[in-house]
Amino acid sequence: MVNLGLIKDFNTCPAEIPRLSFCVPPDYGGETALLRSWIHRDVRMWELMVPRNPGESPQAWFDRLAGVLKGLRSHAWCVNTRDLVQSLQLPLNKSLQEWGRLFWPRFKLDCLFYFTADNQGQLLRQKFLEWEKKETIVCFRQKNDLTMDQLLDIFQGQKKGPGRRLLNLLKRLPGLSGSKNN
Repeated sequence: MVNLGLIKDFNTCPAEIPRLSFCVPPDYGGETALLRSWIHRDVRMWELMVPRNPGESPQAWFDRLAGVLKGLRSHAWCVNTRDLVQSLQLPLNKSLQEWGRLFWPRFKLDCLFYFTADNQGQLLRQKFLEWEKKETIVCFRQKNDLTMDQLLDIFQGQKKGPGRRLLNLLKRLPGLSGSKNN
């Protein structure tokens, strides 16, 4: 079963989950996948970069991507949707449509894929539901939605209790939706 989840952006991906991006650094001259790691706050971080090569069709790229991911056998990935858009040169909804059409039929392993929402959480949730209808192995569960907006929506429905207290605390932090400091 492939479980789907959301994260706010690449920086909020849980540290133990490897990142999956599609754009390599400019100084990297290869056309193959690049796996890199680094230490951040005493935790080893991993990122796999699988670029789409010039002239490579989306179908060939997704075939190669699925093969690389199957070979690594990680149980979770954080997918960089900005890189996906850039690699396919399509808007986000069309890029996700291509992912669903070309990637899911090729990837049949138990895995959790977090996608970066970047303020497009509603669009991603809608695509996830479409994928669930078409692919029997794909499932979106609310517990895998780690975006702050989702938590705020849940807590705003509560009149009192720990969730409401947490919401009031979160509203005081700069940069969060619903914050007085925005």
